[in-house]
Parts: sequence; structure tokens; C-alpha cells
Amino acid sequence: GQLDTKGKLNAALERFFTGDILDTLSEGSDNVIADEEGALYVLEHSGGNISYLGTEYTLTSLTDDAAVFTGTSRFEYEAGSIRAVKTSTGWRFTLFRLPY
Repeated sequence: GQLDTKGKLNAALERFFTGDILDTLSEGSDNVIADEEGALYVLEHSGGNISYLGTEYTLTSLTDDAAVFTGTSRFEYEAGSIRAVKTSTGWRFTLFRLPY
């Protein structure tokens, strides 16, 4: 079906993220999403950072049960981490820390 409500969007994203990651990704004024009359809207955004040159992700660990990636942002050189774990219903993110 169509993702026309915040509830449907969150339900779809829960197929890929575990724990409090969705709350973390959607908190703050830069990520305000609302639904109204069958449509989703982003109410605010952070704009752009002209010094941002991109992010590179590297697979740093891989086992039968987990894949861990490290992200490096080229404008600030800060590292982030992403971890995916194999569950009974497929792979799910258990850590999603952006590198900026």
C-alpha cells in the first residue's frame, strides 16, 4: 500500500530498524514529519552544508549474525557506525549512528 500516514511510514521502517533507532532518527526539528489528508509532509529541514563532501561507508566486520559498517564524513572526518543483525525475520539495523 501507499505510505500516506506517519504510522504506515514507521511500520515500514520498523522492518529495517530495531530498538530506539527510529526515535533517534526522527527526533529534533530537522526531521519533523506529519501526515494530513492522505499525504506525508516534512515540515522543516536542516538545509545544506556547503562544506559537506560526502560520506564513505566501509564494512569493518562481517559474521554470520552481524554486519558492522563505519561511515566517515569528509567535511568533518567524524566516524559513525551502522550495525545490522540477522534476526528470525531477516536483517535489522540495531545501531545507526550517522558520521556527522
